[in-house]
Amino acid sequence: MSGRTALAILLSLLLTPAAIADGDRKAFNPWWNREWKLFNQHKRAPHAQLDIIRSLGKRDETVLAGRKLIQLLQLRDNRQRIAALQTLSDKRFATQVNLLLTTYRKLHTPKPSVMVDVEMVHTLGAIGAVSAPVLRFLSKKLQRPEPILLRHTVKALETLGKPACVDPLLNFLYQVFPPRAARDAGAAASPHFDWQRYRDLKQPLLDALKSTTEKTYETLEEWRAWYNNHKDKR
Repeated sequence: MSGRTALAILLSLLLTPAAIADGDRKAFNPWWNREWKLFNQHKRAPHAQLDIIRSLGKRDETVLAGRKLIQLLQLRDNRQRIAALQTLSDKRFATQVNLLLTTYRKLHTPKPSVMVDVEMVHTLGAIGAVSAPVLRFLSKKLQRPEPILLRHTVKALETLGKPACVDPLLNFLYQVFPPRAARDAGAAASPHFDWQRYRDLKQPLLDALKSTTEKTYETLEEWRAWYNNHKDKR
């Protein structure tokens, strides 16, 4: 074996994911052990704790930092959960989105607040990884009643901007927009229709659909006709 061949083999071994991960662990673990000790010493200084969480976003060991941020979602303080999610709002962490979803679904002690849910959907939009689990998660959030969460979920789907996002947006539009009969009769004659939700979500929904499809329709019927004519072509 020539010296050049031996060097090439050595370099390939050093650059394997396992070798890189070992090197990352040697740099990351001692640093995090020190930071975690400080975190526990700062229980009466919540801002210092939040700074420690955010410092994970500055590490070069992306996989280890992402995993640690996801673990920190199990903390009971919703402010700390929000800080972890804000730090995860980076495309560097896209490969860990499935782990993020799995961990988030299991959070029950306490259950995430509405604002934690808002930050979660924003994080998914910012990471930019479109997958069936991500779309299922966002679609489920569109069934929640809180207007702020609904607006941010619609915005996350718009931010993702992929053709796969059209289906959940249109399904939600069918729920939010008034049918022609209710629209023609007006709010006074259709008291059972949720007109407030329609007013809150009409423009964000239209903006998201127009941005994602490059179409400019305004009514439920126009969007439904377009979808029925094009769903097999997408």
